[in-house]
Amino acid sequence: MEISKRSQQGGDNSLNIQAEQVTLNTGLTIAHVKEIALEVFEGNFYKLTGLARETADKRAREITDQFIQELAEKNPAGMQAAEDPDFQHSLFTAQKEFARCGDKELGDILVDILVDRTKQEERSLLQIVLNESLSVAPKLNSEQLDILACCFNVGYTRRVNIQNVAMFANYLEAAGPLHSNGIAVT
Repeated sequence: MEISKRSQQGGDNSLNIQAEQVTLNTGLTIAHVKEIALEVFEGNFYKLTGLARETADKRAREITDQFIQELAEKNPAGMQAAEDPDFQHSLFTAQKEFARCGDKELGDILVDILVDRTKQEERSLLQIVLNESLSVAPKLNSEQLDILACCFNVGYTRRVNIQNVAMFANYLEAAGPLHSNGIAVT
């Protein structure tokens, strides 16, 4: 068996690695993001007891799983947002609000807002609006969300082929509570 001499040098603040095979993993994995998300919820949500605690935990896991699944599909690069304190606060807000009520439609809206929020790396007006939407959307019932969607569609979209009230009603129904690029109207 022959042993070879190897030497290695590096400058200030350098990292020297010597091995037969090196594997470097950078960034967060889906499992790590999920772990962070659930830790944020468990560490911050009110201390409930009994069935209420079990229900809240189940709902928090449900919205977290839904969020991670949609994030992996729509914006995989957004996984890095899990390390940002402001995003963790946004995620906790969504988890907390969904854990309180468990409304499926609200959960879908909150997940869409969170996915859009991961696309905003710098503090901007859109980032602020998305953060606030996570707190405001749960305060609205489905009729109020429908009214906001209708106002948005009437005020900010244009359909020239609508010829009667029935066609207009079908158009609004098809649009739902989200507008065309997926950002919830809140």
